Amino acid sequence: MKMRGRAFMLAAMAVITADAAIAQNPVKLDLAGGDVTTPVATKTPFTVQVVNRLPKRTYSIQVTIGDQEIASLVIPGKQPGGQQPGVAEAGTDCQQKATALQTALEAEGTTTEADVRSKVAAAKITGSNCSEVETLIDNLTRSSPQTILGLQLGQEATVTVTRTKEGADEKDAKTWTFKFVTEARGTWLTHYGFSFLGNRDKAFFAAVQTDGTYKVTRKATRSNLQYQPTFTFSWVSAWNKKNRWLPAVTGGVGVDFTNPVVFIGLTEIVGDNLNAYVGIAGAKMQRLNGKYHEGNTIKDNLSEDQLNEKVYVPAVVFGVGFRFTTNPFSSGNKSGDQSGKGGKAGT
Repeated sequence: MKMRGRAFMLAAMAVITADAAIAQNPVKLDLAGGDVTTPVATKTPFTVQVVNRLPKRTYSIQVTIGDQEIASLVIPGKQPGGQQPGVAEAGTDCQQKATALQTALEAEGTTTEADVRSKVAAAKITGSNCSEVETLIDNLTRSSPQTILGLQLGQEATVTVTRTKEGADEKDAKTWTFKFVTEARGTWLTHYGFSFLGNRDKAFFAAVQTDGTYKVTRKATRSNLQYQPTFTFSWVSAWNKKNRWLPAVTGGVGVDFTNPVVFIGLTEIVGDNLNAYVGIAGAKMQRLNGKYHEGNTIKDNLSEDQLNEKVYVPAVVFGVGFRFTTNPFSSGNKSGDQSGKGGKAGT
């Protein structure tokens, strides 16, 4: 029991220490800069604080949390550190100087924390055991810290800071947007390769008869496989992407859009650059034209194009693909997405 009680106390102390560290080290939302996107750890709370505010302005902070947008499929080829605060002089003299300086800076409209620190140095508010300098900077340029609860995988927090001034014209109003993002839920990988489909063609021809007529006759099938150059797009979830062998769901489309093939299945990805897959495809196969039946006798010697038509039928598909930075099936393509990855940059 003593050991359990001791372990509980240590765990509680660790949580308190972590919360204190979060509060003491807020993420700075610097209004002197532009909009910023910052990566954060998953399920870890953090604190934000607006810095470099203008005096005599009203600032509002709005936090919204939502899911990150997944990057669309891509076919390749087609903050400065602040100065350290000066040590202020202890006692009433320090407080009086800081108060007087704050009044002067508010009237002057000093804009940034760096400007305030420069004025503090010029006013010679130095010494030890005086917290008035940081209080002065807080009052002039910073907001109260605001804690954001830990984000889940694939989420983002948008912090919008809006500045207004009572009685001021619209030109004085301004909005800043700061984003905090966790790791994406997953990423899409694009591979190029060849897909092999079971040959389900049922082609017919007009076989000449002894009486000069023709009989609708089924052709013999010499090949059991058809192949197509294809693109495949595979979804790799974040929890799984660190493995060398990645099972994933994949979808694909044939490069030849005059004879389109579309399929979906399961794939095994090795080292991001190689995938082997199996699935079900929808592909065009030859069938006898609906105007005829096998064994019909006809007077004219119809061509195979006249006797047959192509219709979509299901077929088993398997294949292998490779990841390139450009589309190997695109002739004369010298430009393209060289990023390689699609969040892993879409490739």
